[in-house]
Amino acid sequence: MKEFARLLVRIFGEGAVYRIGGDEFAVILTDSDEARGGCAGSALKMEWSLRTWARRSHWVPPLDMPFTIKTA
Repeated sequence: MKEFARLLVRIFGEGAVYRIGGDEFAVILTDSDEARGGCAGSALKMEWSLRTWARRSHWVPPLDMPFTIKTA
């Protein structure tokens, strides 16, 4: 989970990532729109998949996360 949290911070920035309980995180992007949020979510999934593939010598859990994007 620490590795995933570090990845979130690297992609979205330290001030945008919050742990809201257990293994749940929230990412709050200001001055963003749905398209940019979706691109960032895709980048997160791709990066985690690459890490999983690159570390076949030890188990890395697959990324199975619901992604909800809300704009104001």
